[in-house]
Amino acid sequence: MQIDSLLDKKFIGTDELRKKLTKILNELSQKGGELIVTQHGIPKAVLMDIESYIKQQKRINDVKRRTIQTYR
Repeated sequence: MQIDSLLDKKFIGTDELRKKLTKILNELSQKGGELIVTQHGIPKAVLMDIESYIKQQKRINDVKRRTIQTYR
């Protein structure tokens, strides 16, 4: 991922995440999307809704499968 696309994402600090976790999880599950979790201003993790995660994993597995088939 390039820096430009990273800056288009929403960021949340660990302190705010702790305070608002239930609300944030509800919003993610309803609206979808992802949040970049920061610790002391440094990106450390990504929090995303489960449907997006499952779709992303499926795409990754599809690419892996096609790549393996290409090199056989």
